[in-house]
Amino acid sequence: MRVALVGAGWSGLACALTLAEVGCEVDVLAAAPRPGGRAERLVLDLGGRRCLLDNGQHVLIGAYTETLRLLSKLGIDAQRAFLRLPFTLRYPDGVALAGRGRRAPWHLTAAVLTARGLP
Repeated sequence: MRVALVGAGWSGLACALTLAEVGCEVDVLAAAPRPGGRAERLVLDLGGRRCLLDNGQHVLIGAYTETLRLLSKLGIDAQRAFLRLPFTLRYPDGVALAGRGRRAPWHLTAAVLTARGLP
C-alpha cells in the first residue's frame, strides 16, 4: 500500500516511520523546505545581532517518552544527540527561574521559591 502523508513535523515523521514498519510505502509532503515542523532552528536578526533560536524545544524535553522512543528506533542516542541542561528561563526584564539539583517536581518548586523578579 502506498500512503501520502502531509506534514514533516515530529508527528508526521513518527507516523511515516510507523507506516513504513508495517510495510507501507510512504511519501511525506510538507510545505516547508526542511523536515522538523515547529521544532526547527530559526536565525533571527535582532537589532543587528544574529541570534539562533531553537523553536519547538518543548517537544524534546525528557518528559516526552514517545519522542525518545522514536529517536531510539531511528538509532539516535538521545544522551549524545542533545545538550541537556537544568530547567532555566530568563527574560530580558530580569525575571529568572532556574531548577537545579533536585528531582522532579522539586526542581520546579525550588525554581519558583528562588525566582527573581516575580511579583
